[in-house]
Amino acid sequence: MTGSRAVTQPTRPGSSCVLCKHGTTAPGTATMTFDERDTVMVIRNVPAEVCGNCRQPYFDQMTTKRLLSLAEEASRAGVKVEIRDYVECTPAQR
Repeated sequence: MTGSRAVTQPTRPGSSCVLCKHGTTAPGTATMTFDERDTVMVIRNVPAEVCGNCRQPYFDQMTTKRLLSLAEEASRAGVKVEIRDYVECTPAQR
């Protein structure tokens, strides 16, 4: 699955942005877009560390795993276009 400007890397609030090299990250939300085969999926309100300068989102490992799972499920189900809000996994789903 390909995403728009997605970076997965361990970050903490206040980390330097690896993309623009000028901003620092803070907790926030982002929108992630996947475009694979015949499926386009937009997932909004994804928790992320977001650069205050360029708005580059950084997702933690658990969030990335959940995003990829949602996109793969949509692709397998034959979804053409879907827009949805991110719902975090509960501990039982991890």
